[in-house]
Amino acid sequence: MSEFATDDPITLLSGRLATFKNWPYMGAKDKCIPQALAEAGFYHRPDVSEDSVQCFLCQKILGGWNPDEDPMQEHISHCPDCAFVQLFEAHGGGYEKVSRKVAIEAECARFRASFSRIFEEEIKKHQVWFEENLEKLKEAVNSSLETGKWQSSSIPSTTRSTTKKRPAR
Repeated sequence: MSEFATDDPITLLSGRLATFKNWPYMGAKDKCIPQALAEAGFYHRPDVSEDSVQCFLCQKILGGWNPDEDPMQEHISHCPDCAFVQLFEAHGGGYEKVSRKVAIEAECARFRASFSRIFEEEIKKHQVWFEENLEKLKEAVNSSLETGKWQSSSIPSTTRSTTKKRPAR
């Protein structure tokens, strides 16, 4: 067992298992039970849907489970490059089964995945904003070209320069 510990309980099997409240598949023949899901690196995300789970390392969210699906096989098929999948394949489990060095390397992968997801979400927000304002700017330029008059009021205020001229020295 690794001496490695983090402040985040979902990095350990017991922490992930504790998230499975009201999980829909608990039958004796079901494969996607909380224990198997937690062992596959997943924690429950009922805020997404009743049967959604998320990998604590690669951040992949999976939902729409069938009772007979194997959580580890699903994780491998959807995210073969996930650091948890690689830990599992190399060491037969998560942080509890690896050295401190290996666990720290996996934590680095977890932070990279988390920051990448956050960065992509922010980029998408900014992309939408730029596309909306580009359309407004195109309309303003076309209108000005058609009328022969430049109307700065037709340019979206968020795209106009707000810098003041410096006084001459």
